[in-house]
Amino acid sequence: MTSAQGRKKTSLRAIRRSFGSSDKPMYEASGIVEASVDAVRALLTNVSEGEAGKHNAVLLHDPAKKVTLKGGPDRFSLPYGAAEVNRSRGSFAEMGNWWYKGVFTAEPHAKGTRLLLRVYNHAPKFRVFVWMTQFGLADVAVDAMDKALKRITAATGYKTHQGR
Repeated sequence: MTSAQGRKKTSLRAIRRSFGSSDKPMYEASGIVEASVDAVRALLTNVSEGEAGKHNAVLLHDPAKKVTLKGGPDRFSLPYGAAEVNRSRGSFAEMGNWWYKGVFTAEPHAKGTRLLLRVYNHAPKFRVFVWMTQFGLADVAVDAMDKALKRITAATGYKTHQGR
């Protein structure tokens, strides 16, 4: 969805979706991890209370700033929001601001695993105002996917790249 739009543009489809159901993603991005689906799902769901790092909550690990997870085992509070892990589905979700929910899932791909990020409007109220925050954010999912792929490579050494 977002890669064809270019930088600094907002998808009309995403704006329309911000009004609708929280079950439909506003944005999507994907990347390839050259590892098995089971290995990537294990990486996504290896989340526990404590500091994010190469062996815990890899997608939240940023050497420049410390992120500490509190709670668990499936829902954690973060300094800026929350995170959820669904071990049976092999998914990881990060929530922030008042509307953002980014859900990472893994599915089979010819080169290993396709890592998919879907960004949802999960605002419990005032959903109608989310579209006003969307201008210039069409590439939020692409940027988040770039960071996720870099963090996976740094933690595991797996080769990663953007793509479908």
